[in-house]
Amino acid sequence: MKTYLLHLFFYCVLVSCEASRGNNNQQESQPDPLLVCLDQLMDSLYHQQNFHGSILVAESQKIRFHKSIGLADRNWKIPLRNDHVMDIASLNKSFVAGLCLIAGQEGKLNLEDDLHSLLLSVKIPNTFDPAITVHQVLFHTSGIADYCQLEDKYREDNFRRFKRSHFEGKAYVEFISALPTVGEVGKQFHYSNFGYHALSVLLEALYQMPFEDLLIKKICQPLGLGHTFASTDNTEIIPQLAKGYQLDQEGNWHQNDFIDLTLGRRIFSNGNDLLLWSNAMNKEGLFSEKSLQLMKQNHVGDINPEISYGYGWAVFGPYDDFQMGNLETDWPYIIHGGHTEGYKSLLINIQNGKWTIILQANTGNQVNEMSIGNHIVQLIKEVAYAS
Repeated sequence: MKTYLLHLFFYCVLVSCEASRGNNNQQESQPDPLLVCLDQLMDSLYHQQNFHGSILVAESQKIRFHKSIGLADRNWKIPLRNDHVMDIASLNKSFVAGLCLIAGQEGKLNLEDDLHSLLLSVKIPNTFDPAITVHQVLFHTSGIADYCQLEDKYREDNFRRFKRSHFEGKAYVEFISALPTVGEVGKQFHYSNFGYHALSVLLEALYQMPFEDLLIKKICQPLGLGHTFASTDNTEIIPQLAKGYQLDQEGNWHQNDFIDLTLGRRIFSNGNDLLLWSNAMNKEGLFSEKSLQLMKQNHVGDINPEISYGYGWAVFGPYDDFQMGNLETDWPYIIHGGHTEGYKSLLINIQNGKWTIILQANTGNQVNEMSIGNHIVQLIKEVAYAS
């Protein structure tokens, strides 16, 4: 695939140069070379079984390219559309972090409060280390356990038993708080999904409303996100859902296994809504200037110089070379991805919305989202700015 994409890259540069010459010599409209190259990139990935999903590219916060390819439902052969929603997996961390910052702006919590006491104050029993603060949970230095710290019986067959477990909020917090802490609190970076899950339960208790209602009231309605929602109801039929699939070794597609929706407050969205969400990171509005600074500031630098993480985003300045989310570009950007069975997601916000790249796929194990994101960044650099 790398060789093919390299050839495509050079072809697109040539297309860009030819289009530039054509614009100099005649007034006839020419096809946008960036759109041509993005379209060919998607087609090539699709025909190699390496991508089924949606890609959106925006310039200055306005959509320049948006295309979906593949099937939303393989049983009924329903084609993917741009308005289909998918599980955004860990990209939901930016939403949870955003809700925590809004709670801070509204005086519901202090980010330096300890998680243990906050949960007790809303009558949620837990055994979290009292040294853990909300601030530390948001940038993964709390030491709260994650999937790898589960007992063996929960880890078998890609955590199948755990993913099918049903928890009410209080019981879930009690369960994850009883798992062993990883390292000393505040002394190392340890990515923890469970820490963010605990924050979701805390937010529900602070606002006395289900997470799905809180998400709509505090984020979706103010920003106009009409296709973004969370659900904890396993019987609910999710409208416009693109189902997630995995490809087995024999080349057969299988719909992803059941995952209980009470785990982690899963969020579903589409490219148009995620662009609006990304735009909210660019200037004061839903978030105060202080909140935006906290969200996009590297809090890990003194703990692990190889990682850069803010609140729900990996953070890169010009020429930064960190491990997680590295696009090998001199442009500053924030980035986060997500991966769960059958789904992958990636959101890249470059230079405060100068360019935004959003990728969603419903063929999870076939997609290398970072490779695709990297290629799109290089196409933008070489094609959109070709003279």
